[in-house]
Amino acid sequence: MADTALTDADYAALADFRHALRGFLAFSEARAAEQGLTPQQHQALLAIRAAPEPPTIGAIARHLMLKPHSATGL
Repeated sequence: MADTALTDADYAALADFRHALRGFLAFSEARAAEQGLTPQQHQALLAIRAAPEPPTIGAIARHLMLKPHSATGL
């Protein structure tokens, strides 16, 4: 079994990555709000637009990690 312990450098890289993700999310949510969308609505529209074929509610739900009834509400 290989040693899977994280090093201090690993934790620093993870912290930097998480900070970058949170910065992107804040930016994205602000732009969505400027257009009158909730962050969830914006994510649903992105999932629909990025789908290779007309998506089903189930496909959108899986992409957004939601239950189908929650995706339907969006």
